[in-house]
Amino acid sequence: METPSAEVGHAASVPHKKVYTEEALALRRNWVAEATGANLEALTATQPPRANLFQGNIESHVGFVQIPIGVAGPLHIKGQHAEGIFYVPLATTEGALVASCTRGMRAVTESGGATVRVVSDQMMRAPMFTFESLTDALAFADWVKRREAALKSVAESQSRTAKLLSIHPVVLGDTVCLQLSFFTGDAYGANMVMKCSWAACNWIRLEFPRETGLQYLDWFVDSNLGAEKKVNAMTYTASLRGKRVVAETHLKREVMQRVLKVTPEDLFEALVAGVGPTWAAHMLGCNVNFANVVAALFTATGQDIATVPESSQGQINFRLTEEGLYFGVLLPNVVVATIGGGTGLPSQRACLEMLGSYGTGKAKRLAEIVAASAMCLDISTYSAIAMDHFVQAHERLGRNRPRTGTGPISLPPGFELP
Repeated sequence: METPSAEVGHAASVPHKKVYTEEALALRRNWVAEATGANLEALTATQPPRANLFQGNIESHVGFVQIPIGVAGPLHIKGQHAEGIFYVPLATTEGALVASCTRGMRAVTESGGATVRVVSDQMMRAPMFTFESLTDALAFADWVKRREAALKSVAESQSRTAKLLSIHPVVLGDTVCLQLSFFTGDAYGANMVMKCSWAACNWIRLEFPRETGLQYLDWFVDSNLGAEKKVNAMTYTASLRGKRVVAETHLKREVMQRVLKVTPEDLFEALVAGVGPTWAAHMLGCNVNFANVVAALFTATGQDIATVPESSQGQINFRLTEEGLYFGVLLPNVVVATIGGGTGLPSQRACLEMLGSYGTGKAKRLAEIVAASAMCLDISTYSAIAMDHFVQAHERLGRNRPRTGTGPISLPPGFELP
């Protein structure tokens, strides 16, 4: 399913955004369904899906947690896999998130759109073997490299999709971790590559002693060098897990002032000011809130939520230009799927179809949408912080205090908000 072919210059906003009635909810849902061509009946929450649909997704199933889904957009993406106007579903309970994301998308769209590319795609596992000595470990690492073709054949025999891209032995004293990097198509592939790695390890257990006369002490099908679902410098720099995605936009001065309420110079100054604290915190990369978009989009589209820590890592790049401000982002490990896992469940599939991203051949498309959306939210959030609009926006849009008459934010005597 493709996204609608609306003219970029006439892309419409979602209607009645601030109206909280059943009628407005239905109107917005119908409008988005028409705009994207997706069937959104599964998002009505009027009838739960059949229980048997969840076999393989959950154990001891007892019910559902309802998380509201909002739609941000329009967002013009000029990707290699995602091209056109998109309306992005975000599952969240955080007020102001959808509004801020929409504001950033509007600024990007009216400035000419977001250019996005997926530059690498792999999924790594790291089984581990231990030996009597460093000498034996080094001999094992050398043997593995010489037997790479055979290992590739064994591993790939376990899957119609998986392709073993590389084998990199990492010697850690008497221990060797084998970084096995796979291509997994449009699936996340965690179980797929685990099965392939397990088969390769069992082949090694037989062939290595037979061919070399050396013995291993123990082995494990995976190790923490695999770094799955964890933030770490190794996968950040080498993009060993998921899709490495880059995006950019050229924000126009007039659009920034009208939509974001900030000048290029003011935003640039705020961005520069944030570099020092980033270094002081020893952050991996530098961004304000990629995780907000990643978590909300992953929840809506049936991704593995536990991959949010690695998928939301990334950094921004910026400079002043004659027209306004250049803004770019890198997300080195976007772990997304458009088949398998939770992607085929009714409401999650509906959200993927809203993005034209359900089924085979669509995972890179979804990764480009994730990166473009994360960039838009950071642009909007940085602008709000630069102009001291952040707290006021959350007070206006994100207040859900118990209805007990609690008043607005307290200020010192004589102090007034600008």
